[in-house]
Amino acid sequence: MTTAPQTTAPHAAFKTQPADPAWTERLLARRTYAVIGTENPDGSVHMTPLMYAFDGEVFLFESNTRTRKVRNLTARPRARVLVQGPTDEPESWVSAAGPTEIVTGQQAQELNATIVARYATEAGRRGWAATMGPLDDVTIVLHPERWWSWDIGATLQVMLDAGYTEAEVEGWFHPLDP
Repeated sequence: MTTAPQTTAPHAAFKTQPADPAWTERLLARRTYAVIGTENPDGSVHMTPLMYAFDGEVFLFESNTRTRKVRNLTARPRARVLVQGPTDEPESWVSAAGPTEIVTGQQAQELNATIVARYATEAGRRGWAATMGPLDDVTIVLHPERWWSWDIGATLQVMLDAGYTEAEVEGWFHPLDP
């Protein structure tokens, strides 16, 4: 077993860095869920996984006026979103935070249809429109002001810099479940 030398920055891999724009764009273009965090009246965080769209400037989330997240955002219009990278590639995530707005009416219906179209087949879109569409009466728009990102490559580099080999580090973790 290798004994790692002491480093001056043992937690360097865990400090989030500003997201690389090209990497962020690739990650956000993937069809995965986002987790949005809003602030409850008591100051605790309410987190919800959602379908989303990102147009290069803002995140869009379909929702219902009566949900906790929409009530929270109506009272405190700021949120944070987290999108985890795919499990078939090195672990990674990107997060953004900023002010929000709630879009209603016909504009919300059109935006929500765009979001659902990313995830559903044609038959799925018809079924969604007939069942969930009338319930999803608002669109949450998050305007990112700050970004964070992380990937396991940064952690690996710290471990290599500390004197471990890649083969040693490979055996430290169980693979993620698919």
